Amino acid sequence: MEKTDGMNVGFLETLFKTSGILSDFVFSNLRDANVLLESHFHGSYIHTKDWELAIFFSGENIQAHGYETRDYSVYDLVLAGHKDPNVSNLVELPLAIYYIYSNPDILDRLNRNRVTENQKDPDRKFACFIVSNGKSEVRNTMFSELSKYRFVDSWGHHANNMGLYIQAPYWSQGFIDLMRNYKFCICFENSENESYVTEKIVNAYLAGCIPIYWGAKNVTDIFSADTMIRLEHPSVENFIEVVEKVAEIDQIPVKYASYFRNPPIIADFSEKWSIPRIAERIDAVIRAKNKLQNRRVPRITMKLDFYTIAH
Repeated sequence: MEKTDGMNVGFLETLFKTSGILSDFVFSNLRDANVLLESHFHGSYIHTKDWELAIFFSGENIQAHGYETRDYSVYDLVLAGHKDPNVSNLVELPLAIYYIYSNPDILDRLNRNRVTENQKDPDRKFACFIVSNGKSEVRNTMFSELSKYRFVDSWGHHANNMGLYIQAPYWSQGFIDLMRNYKFCICFENSENESYVTEKIVNAYLAGCIPIYWGAKNVTDIFSADTMIRLEHPSVENFIEVVEKVAEIDQIPVKYASYFRNPPIIADFSEKWSIPRIAERIDAVIRAKNKLQNRRVPRITMKLDFYTIAH
């Protein structure tokens, strides 16, 4: 797996090395490995041998996106980008968190007060929309409704109105630089679920945009509510409210500036989402399963392709 991708194996290396149980792991091949870490792509190795520890990871909203539904009970640990109170071995790991820690400077940039940076470029265009996956009716409706107020530049393969498509990958500086031309960005998720927060809202913040967001109702467990505009419910009334709010912010500089007074991430981010905290939750689940008590060095085989994200 490439360490240059937006979601890369380097974060998992760091996370496991911080763990009290998996800290001595080495990556290995299928034959020699005693620990399985896999995702929902390309089938499963869960029944190919008797694993000492089996871990499943997915940052996607699996059922909503039509992926194969897995029996989480066959795994010792589930790292998931969604919340499910019925799964006792699940540790929440939103893709947004994975993305932040996969790129060394993102967390520092999200901790900054954004007023000065934003005021350097006061003549931004209105709003952008960068989507290739056109299956979300909620997202499509937001684009249509906001476009009734002002023209929204659409750079993706879906609903493109620019005559060309953005070529830069989502984790690149070129992608962020294009978004930096805009005051607002529609950064709706592909679907709605608790803790299903992806890189989309992160990129909006990095570009100095005000995110117009829909997806995880608990997005404010990661990002500050006063730095974004949220569609609370996909109702006609709420779409109208969001468009009216955007229009007001667009037209009143003081209101626009108010969204940049605080850093995007919540004040107690480290308490909730630091790597040591996530590692502690992982260790607690594994210990509850009474796994790896003999302290053998975990030899992990990874069958992951989770950074192929549909925008």
